[in-house]
Amino acid sequence: PDHTLSLHSLVAADDFVFIEPGHDAHADFSDVYLWARGQSRFGPNVNLETVVSIGKLWEKGQDDANSPEGVQYAHHTKTYRFYDIKQSVEIRPNSRWRAAWGWSVRNDETQMAFLGAGEVYFLLSPTYDTYRTHRLDADYSLRGKHKSVFTSHQMTVNDRLSTEIGLRYDIVDLSDDNLWSPRVSARYQLGTKTALRAAWGFYFQPQESYQLDIQDDSLVFSDAERSEHVIAEFEQGLGQSAMLALRGYRKITDNPRPRYRDWANRIDLYDELLASSYRIACDHAVSEGLELSLQSSEQATLTWQASYTLARFTEHVTDVTFLSFRPRQLNDDRPSPFDQRHTVYLDAEYRLSPIWQINVAWQYHSGRPYSKPQFNWDYYDNPDVSFYDLGELNAERYPASHRLDLRITRSFTSSWGRFAAFLEVINLYDHQNVRAYSYDVVNYGENDYRLLTKTWYWLGIVPSVGIRWTWGG
Repeated sequence: PDHTLSLHSLVAADDFVFIEPGHDAHADFSDVYLWARGQSRFGPNVNLETVVSIGKLWEKGQDDANSPEGVQYAHHTKTYRFYDIKQSVEIRPNSRWRAAWGWSVRNDETQMAFLGAGEVYFLLSPTYDTYRTHRLDADYSLRGKHKSVFTSHQMTVNDRLSTEIGLRYDIVDLSDDNLWSPRVSARYQLGTKTALRAAWGFYFQPQESYQLDIQDDSLVFSDAERSEHVIAEFEQGLGQSAMLALRGYRKITDNPRPRYRDWANRIDLYDELLASSYRIACDHAVSEGLELSLQSSEQATLTWQASYTLARFTEHVTDVTFLSFRPRQLNDDRPSPFDQRHTVYLDAEYRLSPIWQINVAWQYHSGRPYSKPQFNWDYYDNPDVSFYDLGELNAERYPASHRLDLRITRSFTSSWGRFAAFLEVINLYDHQNVRAYSYDVVNYGENDYRLLTKTWYWLGIVPSVGIRWTWGG
Protein backbone atom coordinates (compact mmCIF):
# COMPACT_ATOMS: atom_id res chain seq x y z
CA PRO A 1 0.00 0.00 0.00
CA ASP A 2 1.00 3.61 -0.66
CA HIS A 3 0.02 6.14 2.03
CA THR A 4 0.24 9.94 2.08
CA LEU A 5 -0.75 12.46 4.76
CA SER A 6 -1.18 16.22 4.28
CA LEU A 7 -1.93 18.91 6.87
CA HIS A 8 -3.68 22.19 6.07
CA SER A 9 -4.69 25.36 7.91
CA LEU A 10 -6.52 28.56 7.11
CA VAL A 11 -6.72 31.63 9.33
CA ALA A 12 -8.63 34.77 8.34
CA ALA A 13 -9.70 37.95 10.13
CA ASP A 14 -11.74 40.95 9.00
CA ASP A 15 -12.71 44.22 10.63
CA PHE A 16 -15.67 46.29 9.43
CA VAL A 17 -16.11 49.92 10.49
CA PHE A 18 -18.95 52.20 9.32
CA ILE A 19 -19.03 55.81 10.51
CA GLU A 20 -21.39 58.61 9.60
CA PRO A 21 -22.99 61.44 11.62
CA GLY A 22 -25.15 59.88 14.32
CA HIS A 23 -24.21 56.35 13.31
CA ASP A 24 -21.28 54.24 14.51
CA ALA A 25 -21.04 50.54 13.67
CA HIS A 26 -18.23 48.04 13.71
CA ALA A 27 -17.82 44.27 13.58
CA ASP A 28 -14.97 41.77 13.87
CA PHE A 29 -14.89 38.42 12.10
CA SER A 30 -12.34 35.63 12.46
CA ASP A 31 -12.14 32.09 11.04
CA VAL A 32 -9.78 29.24 11.88
CA TYR A 33 -9.79 25.94 9.94
CA LEU A 34 -7.52 22.94 10.43
CA TRP A 35 -7.79 19.76 8.39
CA ALA A 36 -5.79 16.63 7.66
CA ARG A 37 -6.16 14.46 4.57
CA GLY A 38 -4.96 10.87 4.44
CA GLN A 39 -4.86 8.97 1.15
CA SER A 40 -4.11 5.29 0.75
CA ARG A 41 -3.68 3.37 -2.48
CA PHE A 42 -4.14 -0.40 -2.34
CA GLY A 43 -2.94 -1.45 -5.73
CA PRO A 44 -3.90 0.31 -8.97
CA ASN A 45 -7.68 0.02 -8.52
CA VAL A 46 -8.52 0.81 -4.87
CA ASN A 47 -8.19 4.25 -3.24
CA LEU A 48 -9.18 5.25 0.29
CA GLU A 49 -9.40 8.87 1.45
CA THR A 50 -10.04 10.18 4.98
CA VAL A 51 -10.46 13.85 5.86
CA VAL A 52 -10.67 15.09 9.45
CA SER A 53 -11.36 18.79 10.03
CA ILE A 54 -12.08 21.17 12.89
CA GLY A 55 -12.91 24.84 12.80
CA LYS A 56 -14.13 27.90 14.64
CA LEU A 57 -15.94 30.95 13.29
CA TRP A 58 -16.35 33.94 15.55
CA GLU A 59 -17.99 37.31 15.07
CA LYS A 60 -18.80 40.25 17.28
CA GLY A 61 -20.45 43.53 16.41
CA GLN A 62 -22.32 46.56 17.65
CA ASP A 63 -24.32 49.33 16.05
CA ASP A 64 -25.53 52.55 17.67
CA ALA A 65 -27.51 55.12 15.71
CA ASN A 66 -29.68 58.19 16.24
CA SER A 67 -31.72 59.85 13.51
CA PRO A 68 -34.89 61.95 13.12
CA GLU A 69 -36.77 58.71 12.46
CA GLY A 70 -35.74 57.21 15.81
CA VAL A 71 -32.95 55.45 17.66
CA GLN A 72 -31.49 51.99 17.48
CA TYR A 73 -28.77 49.98 19.10
CA ALA A 74 -27.62 46.40 18.78
CA HIS A 75 -24.84 44.21 20.15
CA HIS A 76 -24.22 40.61 19.19
CA THR A 77 -21.74 37.77 19.44
CA LYS A 78 -21.76 34.46 17.57
CA THR A 79 -19.37 31.53 17.88
CA TYR A 80 -19.58 28.43 15.70
CA ARG A 81 -17.42 25.35 16.32
CA PHE A 82 -17.41 22.10 14.40
CA TYR A 83 -15.50 18.90 13.86
CA ASP A 84 -16.03 16.70 10.87
CA ILE A 85 -14.84 13.36 9.57
CA LYS A 86 -15.38 12.13 6.03
CA GLN A 87 -14.23 8.87 4.48
CA SER A 88 -14.65 7.52 0.96
CA VAL A 89 -13.40 4.53 -0.99
CA GLU A 90 -13.10 4.28 -4.76
CA ILE A 91 -12.65 1.07 -6.72
CA ARG A 92 -12.17 0.43 -10.43
CA PRO A 93 -13.25 -3.16 -11.16
CA ASN A 94 -12.41 -2.61 -14.84
CA SER A 95 -11.57 0.15 -17.30
CA ARG A 96 -15.27 0.97 -17.86
CA TRP A 97 -16.56 1.15 -14.28
CA ARG A 98 -15.65 3.36 -11.35
CA ALA A 99 -17.58 3.00 -8.10
CA ALA A 100 -17.36 5.08 -4.92
CA TRP A 101 -18.93 4.90 -1.46
CA GLY A 102 -18.54 7.18 1.51
CA TRP A 103 -19.88 8.60 4.75
CA SER A 104 -19.45 11.71 6.85
CA VAL A 105 -20.37 12.97 10.31
CA ARG A 106 -20.25 16.58 11.45
CA ASN A 107 -20.89 17.77 14.99
CA ASP A 108 -21.29 21.48 15.59
CA GLU A 109 -22.09 23.93 18.34
CA THR A 110 -23.28 27.51 18.01
CA GLN A 111 -23.48 30.10 20.76
CA MET A 112 -25.38 33.29 19.96
CA ALA A 113 -26.25 36.37 21.97
CA PHE A 114 -28.17 39.39 20.72
CA LEU A 115 -29.26 42.56 22.47
CA GLY A 116 -30.96 45.20 20.39
CA ALA A 117 -33.76 47.73 20.09
CA GLY A 118 -35.14 49.98 17.38
CA GLU A 119 -37.63 52.78 17.95
CA VAL A 120 -39.03 54.45 14.83
CA TYR A 121 -42.03 56.71 14.23
CA PHE A 122 -44.26 55.76 11.31
CA LEU A 123 -47.16 57.65 9.82
CA LEU A 124 -49.19 55.23 7.72
CA SER A 125 -52.45 57.09 7.15
CA PRO A 126 -54.48 59.91 8.71
CA THR A 127 -56.02 57.39 11.11
CA TYR A 128 -53.20 54.91 11.58
CA ASP A 129 -49.87 55.95 12.99
CA THR A 130 -47.54 54.25 15.44
CA TYR A 131 -44.32 54.61 17.33
CA ARG A 132 -42.99 51.13 16.64
CA THR A 133 -40.55 49.58 19.12
CA HIS A 134 -38.59 46.44 18.33
CA ARG A 135 -36.60 45.04 21.26
CA LEU A 136 -34.94 41.69 21.73
CA ASP A 137 -32.61 40.18 24.32
CA ALA A 138 -31.67 36.61 23.36
CA ASP A 139 -28.96 34.15 24.34
CA TYR A 140 -28.89 30.63 22.87
CA SER A 141 -26.59 27.64 22.63
CA LEU A 142 -27.30 24.97 20.01
CA ARG A 143 -25.74 21.60 19.30
CA GLY A 144 -26.34 19.66 16.12
CA LYS A 145 -25.23 16.62 14.16
CA HIS A 146 -25.30 16.02 10.41
CA LYS A 147 -24.73 12.46 9.14
CA SER A 148 -24.62 11.34 5.54
CA VAL A 149 -23.84 8.36 3.31
CA PHE A 150 -23.37 8.50 -0.45
CA THR A 151 -22.45 6.46 -3.48
CA SER A 152 -21.74 7.14 -7.16
CA HIS A 153 -21.05 4.92 -10.16
CA GLN A 154 -19.46 5.99 -13.44
CA MET A 155 -19.91 3.74 -16.44
CA THR A 156 -18.39 3.94 -19.90
CA VAL A 157 -21.11 2.22 -21.89
CA ASN A 158 -19.26 2.39 -25.20
CA ASP A 159 -16.81 4.64 -27.03
CA ARG A 160 -19.42 7.39 -27.29
CA LEU A 161 -21.61 7.18 -24.20
CA SER A 162 -20.63 7.53 -20.52
CA THR A 163 -22.99 7.86 -17.55
CA GLU A 164 -22.87 8.56 -13.82
CA ILE A 165 -25.51 7.67 -11.22
CA GLY A 166 -25.36 8.87 -7.62
CA LEU A 167 -27.41 8.74 -4.44
CA ARG A 168 -27.01 10.57 -1.13
CA TYR A 169 -28.85 10.26 2.19
CA ASP A 170 -28.61 12.90 4.93
CA ILE A 171 -29.88 13.03 8.50
CA VAL A 172 -29.96 16.51 10.08
CA ASP A 173 -30.82 16.58 13.77
CA LEU A 174 -31.70 20.24 14.36
CA SER A 175 -34.28 20.46 11.58
CA ASP A 176 -35.30 16.79 11.88
CA ASP A 177 -34.63 16.23 8.17
CA ASN A 178 -34.19 12.87 6.44
CA LEU A 179 -33.14 13.60 2.88
CA TRP A 180 -32.71 11.43 -0.23
CA SER A 181 -30.84 13.00 -3.15
CA PRO A 182 -30.70 11.03 -6.43
CA ARG A 183 -28.53 12.33 -9.29
CA VAL A 184 -27.77 11.19 -12.82
CA SER A 185 -25.73 12.54 -15.73
CA ALA A 186 -24.68 11.38 -19.19
CA ARG A 187 -22.26 12.47 -21.90
CA TYR A 188 -22.54 11.47 -25.55
CA GLN A 189 -19.69 12.02 -28.01
CA LEU A 190 -21.24 12.92 -31.34
CA GLY A 191 -17.86 13.25 -33.04
CA THR A 192 -14.20 13.80 -32.30
CA LYS A 193 -14.89 17.46 -31.42
CA THR A 194 -18.60 17.45 -30.66
CA ALA A 195 -20.33 16.29 -27.48
CA LEU A 196 -23.65 16.49 -25.64
CA ARG A 197 -24.02 16.42 -21.86
CA ALA A 198 -27.10 16.31 -19.65
CA ALA A 199 -27.54 16.14 -15.87
CA TRP A 200 -30.43 15.98 -13.39
CA GLY A 201 -30.54 15.79 -9.63
CA PHE A 202 -31.96 16.86 -6.29
CA TYR A 203 -29.85 18.93 -3.91
CA PHE A 204 -30.81 19.82 -0.36
CA GLN A 205 -29.62 22.74 1.75
CA PRO A 206 -30.44 22.28 5.45
CA GLN A 207 -30.49 25.28 7.75
CA GLU A 208 -27.28 25.33 9.77
CA SER A 209 -27.23 26.08 13.50
CA TYR A 210 -25.49 29.44 12.94
CA GLN A 211 -28.18 30.49 10.43
CA LEU A 212 -30.96 30.70 13.01
CA ASP A 213 -32.23 34.30 12.94
CA ILE A 214 -32.51 34.92 16.68
CA GLN A 215 -32.17 38.67 16.06
CA ASP A 216 -35.53 38.44 14.27
CA ASP A 217 -36.97 36.39 17.11
CA SER A 218 -37.06 33.35 14.82
CA LEU A 219 -36.39 30.31 17.00
CA VAL A 220 -37.64 27.41 14.83
CA PHE A 221 -35.54 25.65 12.22
CA SER A 222 -37.03 25.47 8.75
CA ASP A 223 -37.19 22.34 6.64
CA ALA A 224 -34.31 21.86 4.24
CA GLU A 225 -34.61 23.65 0.92
CA ARG A 226 -34.88 21.21 -1.98
CA SER A 227 -33.56 22.23 -5.39
CA GLU A 228 -34.10 20.30 -8.58
CA HIS A 229 -31.32 20.94 -11.12
CA VAL A 230 -31.54 20.25 -14.84
CA ILE A 231 -28.56 21.00 -17.12
CA ALA A 232 -28.03 20.44 -20.85
CA GLU A 233 -24.82 21.31 -22.68
CA PHE A 234 -23.50 21.24 -26.23
CA GLU A 235 -19.73 21.42 -26.88
CA GLN A 236 -18.02 21.97 -30.22
CA GLY A 237 -14.28 22.09 -30.77
CA LEU A 238 -13.07 24.70 -33.26
CA GLY A 239 -9.84 23.47 -34.75
CA GLN A 240 -7.01 23.01 -32.25
CA SER A 241 -7.32 26.39 -30.57
CA ALA A 242 -10.85 26.99 -29.24
CA MET A 243 -13.95 25.41 -27.73
CA LEU A 244 -17.55 26.61 -28.16
CA ALA A 245 -20.15 25.65 -25.56
CA LEU A 246 -23.89 26.30 -25.19
CA ARG A 247 -25.40 25.50 -21.79
CA GLY A 248 -28.96 25.63 -20.57
CA TYR A 249 -29.97 25.25 -16.93
CA ARG A 250 -33.05 25.34 -14.75
CA LYS A 251 -33.13 25.24 -10.96
CA ILE A 252 -36.41 24.98 -9.03
CA THR A 253 -36.20 25.47 -5.27
CA ASP A 254 -39.15 24.24 -3.24
CA ASN A 255 -40.00 25.61 0.18
CA PRO A 256 -37.23 28.22 0.42
CA ARG A 257 -36.65 29.54 3.92
CA PRO A 258 -38.14 32.96 4.73
CA ARG A 259 -35.55 35.68 4.22
CA TYR A 260 -35.09 39.05 5.88
CA ARG A 261 -34.17 41.89 3.52
CA ASP A 262 -33.84 45.65 3.46
CA TRP A 263 -35.70 47.22 0.57
CA ALA A 264 -33.67 50.44 0.94
CA ASN A 265 -30.40 48.47 0.42
CA ARG A 266 -28.63 50.35 3.17
CA ILE A 267 -25.19 49.46 4.49
CA ASP A 268 -26.05 48.34 7.99
CA LEU A 269 -25.07 45.52 10.29
CA TYR A 270 -28.58 45.02 11.65
CA ASP A 271 -31.21 45.31 8.94
CA GLU A 272 -33.80 43.84 11.29
CA LEU A 273 -33.89 47.12 13.25
CA LEU A 274 -34.38 49.33 10.20
CA ALA A 275 -37.72 50.82 9.19
CA SER A 276 -37.09 49.40 5.71
CA SER A 277 -36.63 45.81 6.90
CA TYR A 278 -39.08 43.15 5.75
CA ARG A 279 -39.55 39.38 5.87
CA ILE A 280 -40.39 37.64 2.61
CA ALA A 281 -41.88 34.15 2.32
CA CYS A 282 -42.02 32.17 -0.93
CA ASP A 283 -43.33 28.72 -1.78
CA HIS A 284 -40.83 28.24 -4.63
CA ALA A 285 -38.16 30.01 -6.68
CA VAL A 286 -36.99 29.43 -10.26
CA SER A 287 -33.57 30.22 -11.72
CA GLU A 288 -33.03 29.48 -15.41
CA GLY A 289 -30.86 30.61 -18.25
CA LEU A 290 -28.73 30.06 -21.34
CA GLU A 291 -24.97 30.57 -21.49
CA LEU A 292 -22.86 30.82 -24.64
CA SER A 293 -19.09 30.64 -24.13
CA LEU A 294 -16.00 30.56 -26.30
CA GLN A 295 -12.63 29.58 -24.85
CA SER A 296 -9.14 29.32 -26.30
CA SER A 297 -6.64 26.52 -25.73
CA GLU A 298 -4.85 26.69 -22.37
CA GLN A 299 -1.52 25.85 -24.02
CA ALA A 300 -1.20 29.11 -25.98
CA THR A 301 0.86 32.12 -24.92
CA LEU A 302 -2.29 34.24 -25.15
CA THR A 303 -5.36 32.60 -23.63
CA TRP A 304 -8.82 34.11 -23.60
CA GLN A 305 -12.44 33.34 -22.93
CA ALA A 306 -15.74 35.11 -23.52
CA SER A 307 -19.26 34.33 -22.36
CA TYR A 308 -22.77 35.73 -22.53
CA THR A 309 -25.58 34.63 -20.22
CA LEU A 310 -29.30 35.27 -20.58
CA ALA A 311 -30.90 34.46 -17.23
CA ARG A 312 -34.00 34.89 -15.10
CA PHE A 313 -34.46 34.42 -11.35
CA THR A 314 -38.00 34.70 -9.98
CA GLU A 315 -39.61 34.01 -6.62
CA HIS A 316 -43.24 33.10 -6.08
CA VAL A 317 -44.00 35.39 -3.14
CA THR A 318 -46.79 34.48 -0.73
CA ASP A 319 -46.26 36.85 2.18
CA VAL A 320 -44.36 40.06 2.94
CA THR A 321 -44.14 41.25 6.55
CA PHE A 322 -42.69 44.68 7.35
CA LEU A 323 -41.24 45.99 10.57
CA SER A 324 -42.92 49.30 9.81
CA PHE A 325 -45.88 48.67 7.50
CA ARG A 326 -48.87 46.39 7.47
CA PRO A 327 -48.31 42.83 6.17
CA ARG A 328 -49.16 41.97 2.57
CA GLN A 329 -50.59 38.71 1.34
CA LEU A 330 -49.39 38.04 -2.20
CA ASN A 331 -49.60 35.24 -4.74
CA ASP A 332 -47.35 36.50 -7.45
CA ASP A 333 -44.07 35.83 -9.25
CA ARG A 334 -41.61 38.63 -8.54
CA PRO A 335 -38.00 39.10 -9.72
CA SER A 336 -35.42 38.14 -7.13
CA PRO A 337 -33.03 40.90 -5.96
CA PHE A 338 -30.31 38.76 -7.58
CA ASP A 339 -32.01 38.61 -10.98
CA GLN A 340 -29.70 39.88 -13.73
CA ARG A 341 -31.04 39.35 -17.23
CA HIS A 342 -27.82 39.89 -19.20
CA THR A 343 -24.22 39.14 -18.19
CA VAL A 344 -21.07 39.40 -20.30
CA TYR A 345 -17.54 38.29 -19.32
CA LEU A 346 -14.36 38.87 -21.34
CA ASP A 347 -11.03 37.62 -20.02
CA ALA A 348 -7.53 37.45 -21.49
CA GLU A 349 -4.15 36.37 -20.07
CA TYR A 350 -0.80 36.96 -21.76
CA ARG A 351 2.32 35.11 -20.63
CA LEU A 352 5.19 37.48 -21.31
CA SER A 353 7.62 34.85 -20.05
CA PRO A 354 7.56 31.89 -17.66
CA ILE A 355 7.69 34.36 -14.75
CA TRP A 356 5.55 37.29 -15.97
CA GLN A 357 1.78 37.21 -16.61
CA ILE A 358 -0.74 39.94 -17.41
CA ASN A 359 -4.48 39.39 -17.03
CA VAL A 360 -7.32 41.74 -18.01
CA ALA A 361 -11.00 41.01 -17.36
CA TRP A 362 -14.11 42.99 -18.27
CA GLN A 363 -17.63 42.29 -17.07
CA TYR A 364 -21.08 43.72 -17.74
CA HIS A 365 -24.29 43.15 -15.77
CA SER A 366 -27.75 44.45 -16.58
CA GLY A 367 -29.54 46.18 -13.72
CA ARG A 368 -30.74 44.36 -10.61
CA PRO A 369 -34.35 44.79 -9.41
CA TYR A 370 -35.25 47.04 -6.51
CA SER A 371 -38.39 48.31 -4.78
CA LYS A 372 -39.09 52.01 -5.12
CA PRO A 373 -41.07 53.59 -2.27
CA GLN A 374 -44.30 55.47 -2.76
CA PHE A 375 -45.02 58.74 -0.98
CA ASN A 376 -48.47 59.68 0.31
CA TRP A 377 -48.21 63.46 0.30
CA ASP A 378 -51.66 64.07 1.77
CA TYR A 379 -50.88 61.91 4.77
CA TYR A 380 -47.55 63.51 5.57
CA ASP A 381 -47.87 65.91 8.52
CA ASN A 382 -44.52 65.88 10.31
CA PRO A 383 -41.71 67.82 8.57
CA ASP A 384 -39.08 66.13 10.72
CA VAL A 385 -40.01 62.57 9.77
CA SER A 386 -39.50 60.96 6.36
CA PHE A 387 -42.67 59.06 5.53
CA TYR A 388 -42.77 56.52 2.74
CA ASP A 389 -44.47 53.27 1.95
CA LEU A 390 -43.12 50.41 -0.10
CA GLY A 391 -44.24 50.32 -3.70
CA GLU A 392 -44.49 47.29 -5.95
CA LEU A 393 -41.95 44.66 -4.90
CA ASN A 394 -38.82 44.67 -7.13
CA ALA A 395 -40.60 46.44 -9.98
CA GLU A 396 -37.75 48.84 -10.85
CA ARG A 397 -34.24 48.20 -12.20
CA TYR A 398 -30.91 49.79 -11.37
CA PRO A 399 -28.75 50.95 -14.29
CA ALA A 400 -26.40 48.40 -15.85
CA SER A 401 -22.93 48.05 -14.31
CA HIS A 402 -19.56 47.29 -15.87
CA ARG A 403 -15.87 47.43 -14.97
CA LEU A 404 -12.38 46.48 -16.17
CA ASP A 405 -9.86 44.72 -13.90
CA LEU A 406 -6.10 44.36 -14.37
CA ARG A 407 -3.68 41.96 -12.70
CA ILE A 408 0.11 41.67 -13.18
CA THR A 409 1.90 38.67 -11.64
CA ARG A 410 5.63 37.99 -11.17
CA SER A 411 6.65 34.46 -10.14
CA PHE A 412 9.96 33.34 -8.69
CA THR A 413 11.41 30.45 -6.70
CA SER A 414 13.95 30.15 -3.90
CA SER A 415 15.06 27.64 -1.31
CA TRP A 416 12.03 28.71 0.75
CA GLY A 417 9.55 27.64 -1.93
CA ARG A 418 7.60 29.24 -4.79
CA PHE A 419 6.39 32.84 -4.69
CA ALA A 420 4.00 34.87 -6.82
CA ALA A 421 3.74 38.62 -6.25
CA PHE A 422 0.89 40.49 -7.90
CA LEU A 423 -0.50 43.98 -8.45
CA GLU A 424 -4.24 44.18 -9.04
CA VAL A 425 -6.47 47.10 -9.94
CA ILE A 426 -10.25 46.65 -9.82
CA ASN A 427 -12.43 49.01 -11.86
CA LEU A 428 -9.46 50.38 -13.77
CA TYR A 429 -11.44 53.12 -15.58
CA ASP A 430 -13.24 54.20 -12.38
CA HIS A 431 -16.78 53.65 -13.62
CA GLN A 432 -19.51 54.72 -11.18
CA ASN A 433 -21.71 51.64 -10.73
CA VAL A 434 -24.94 52.33 -8.86
CA ARG A 435 -25.36 50.35 -5.66
CA ALA A 436 -28.64 51.76 -4.30
CA TYR A 437 -30.88 54.79 -3.97
CA SER A 438 -32.00 56.40 -0.72
CA TYR A 439 -34.94 58.76 -0.34
CA ASP A 440 -36.01 61.59 1.90
CA VAL A 441 -38.88 64.08 2.00
CA VAL A 442 -38.08 67.70 2.79
CA ASN A 443 -40.61 70.36 3.76
CA TYR A 444 -39.82 73.66 2.00
CA GLY A 445 -42.95 75.42 3.23
CA GLU A 446 -46.65 74.97 3.72
CA ASN A 447 -47.86 72.10 1.51
CA ASP A 448 -44.48 72.15 -0.27
CA TYR A 449 -42.99 68.68 0.15
CA ARG A 450 -40.21 67.57 -2.17
CA LEU A 451 -38.71 64.15 -2.73
CA LEU A 452 -34.90 63.98 -2.58
CA THR A 453 -33.12 61.00 -4.08
CA LYS A 454 -29.52 60.17 -3.26
CA THR A 455 -27.48 57.72 -5.34
CA TRP A 456 -24.99 55.40 -3.66
CA TYR A 457 -22.19 53.88 -5.73
CA TRP A 458 -19.95 50.87 -5.46
CA LEU A 459 -16.24 51.51 -4.96
CA GLY A 460 -14.28 53.15 -7.77
CA ILE A 461 -10.67 52.26 -8.49
CA VAL A 462 -9.42 49.71 -5.94
CA PRO A 463 -5.67 48.88 -6.14
CA SER A 464 -4.15 46.03 -4.14
CA VAL A 465 -0.88 44.12 -3.87
CA GLY A 466 -0.24 40.64 -2.52
CA ILE A 467 2.03 37.63 -2.48
CA ARG A 468 1.33 33.90 -2.62
CA TRP A 469 3.77 31.46 -1.05
CA THR A 470 3.68 27.70 -1.67
CA TRP A 471 6.12 25.01 -0.64
CA GLY A 472 6.43 21.27 -0.71
CA GLY A 473 4.73 18.99 -3.18
